[in-house]
Amino acid sequence: RMHKATLSGILQKTLPAIWDCLFPLVLQPPTSQQWEEIRREFCVKWNFPNAIGSIDGKHFAIRCPSNSGSTFDKYKKFYSMVLLPVVDARSRLRLVDNESSRHPSEGGVLRKSNLRKALAANTLQIPVIAQSAPPLCLLGDEAFPLKTYLMRPFPGRGLDYRKKIFNYWLSRGRRTVENAFGIFVCRWRAFLAPMHGTVEHCENMIKAGVCLHNFLTRDEAYCPPGYADSERRGARVDGQWRADILNVGVNKSLGGNSSPAAI
Repeated sequence: RMHKATLSGILQKTLPAIWDCLFPLVLQPPTSQQWEEIRREFCVKWNFPNAIGSIDGKHFAIRCPSNSGSTFDKYKKFYSMVLLPVVDARSRLRLVDNESSRHPSEGGVLRKSNLRKALAANTLQIPVIAQSAPPLCLLGDEAFPLKTYLMRPFPGRGLDYRKKIFNYWLSRGRRTVENAFGIFVCRWRAFLAPMHGTVEHCENMIKAGVCLHNFLTRDEAYCPPGYADSERRGARVDGQWRADILNVGVNKSLGGNSSPAAI
């Protein structure tokens, strides 16, 4: 077995190196042409026109760092960092706000993020299809505000048929981000349990994991057919990653280790 101090030293050098090496290859902001390709894929695969990505927050459980004050709030009874990515139709993380992990909630993350500023200022090369056409947009849930660049479900109960249909298709389109998070934590199971270490180390773990996820989605072995959720006759077909997460949780419980982080 490798000594903890040795492993820690290796990770301190390796994690930033993974980010520095892969970031230019797998996390560069899409060009105008690439946004258009993402839009077409969303329309074909998820039947949602004018969508260029799904957005959501992923909470990563951490052991609250010392002297962190109120920087890290409790979420579902554990301290967490929050990652806020924009995910394409293939469950690749196309935009990630590097500063977002220090805010406690999805809405707070977006409000304080550089991503929101870039979207509001239209500096991401997102194309305009036609002056009379609706703008291209992201798909969010009820935690996000309604913006010209961000669609969210109609709130409340007793919705009419058209609003229910809209909410259904929006929820269906957001399955890409749910798949991305599920595949991510299943393939990198260190994120199923609370992370230990300094703030910088935990952030480096997340950033390296994001780069590796995007890099490996090119390989079918990373996400083979049936591993992600799919759709059949209007109903969700669970992907294998859901069963894998349950199995890991059972094994950790039987082994007496600390319970895995909430997904």
